[in-house]
Amino acid sequence: MPKEKYLLEYIALEKAISITKIACELKKMPVVTRSLQESVGLIIAESITTHKDIPPEDRAEMDGYAVKNIDLKGASSKNPVKLKLIKNFSDISRSCISVATGDYIYPPFNAVIMEEYTQKSGNFIEFFYDTQKGSNISVRGLDYKTGDNILSSGKILTEFD
Repeated sequence: MPKEKYLLEYIALEKAISITKIACELKKMPVVTRSLQESVGLIIAESITTHKDIPPEDRAEMDGYAVKNIDLKGASSKNPVKLKLIKNFSDISRSCISVATGDYIYPPFNAVIMEEYTQKSGNFIEFFYDTQKGSNISVRGLDYKTGDNILSSGKILTEFD
């Protein structure tokens, strides 16, 4: 196994001693509170964690129709499945609901079908293939779960954080 090298450059002994003395004299700075805009370039004093799941609910990854995947079982171009397009949750049996990218997806709906893969027929939508549970959905907490560390203490905050 090759020996790893950690030394990036050689410096004179006097310079190394000088750097060490400066590092030993550093003192812990007081913690201050600043607005986010004023914080760029400052060192984060305490780790920052999420206080909720992100996204907070299941969300549509694209425009289309939220469906119950079981309703589309066996759907094909030769055997399309028609579901009633509803606007609220009053009658959800064999139905779908129109969604835009980022909309929350609530049970019993568990998949999203792209609008381009459907055909509207009055108050019904025709689907030409079946789908799996969770298709085209960003699940709750996909990016961050409650309590996940977002930024660690000691990090210098940049405009990209």
